[in-house]
Amino acid sequence: QKIIANLSEEEREVRLHGAFIHLTGLVYKDFRVTPNVDGVCHVVEPFKIPKNWPRVQVIDPHPRVPWAVIWVAVDEGDDWWVYDYMWEEGRTVEELAYCFKAREEEHGVSPVVRYADPYAGNEDNLEIRNDSIRARLGRLGIRVALSSNDPDTRMFALREALRKSPVTERPRLNVF
Repeated sequence: QKIIANLSEEEREVRLHGAFIHLTGLVYKDFRVTPNVDGVCHVVEPFKIPKNWPRVQVIDPHPRVPWAVIWVAVDEGDDWWVYDYMWEEGRTVEELAYCFKAREEEHGVSPVVRYADPYAGNEDNLEIRNDSIRARLGRLGIRVALSSNDPDTRMFALREALRKSPVTERPRLNVF
């Protein structure tokens, strides 16, 4: 029942009833740029984030395609506010570390924790063998923890954050 509760309507038709439906579109179909019928919208107008909200950086590094990076503020109710991002290609790890620090200086605050895809810990993921993105970032003052290696856990957490909270009447995940 727990698994079924977390399936979209389309996934339920396929998995429970054997319906032949081509699952297409966004990975997270619940993400809304404009309000849906329930008024749920994940894109919000930017505002001045209180300095006491902890900041988190999430890094999805790749050697051959763009790095996806977001900065998130977490409010007192554990809602997430994505206030900045980078989509960078063709830069070295050293250049990206410099960009991270510059961006954080612009915002006047550094993350309390940084998470990277577990791939960043592999010692053969760069042109230089026996080194890792995580180790190189660490030597440059960018300390990262590796996120969960279980994609289902990560996807479940994000899907939960996209749902409307009965307490706040808005989703936990909000994007400037």
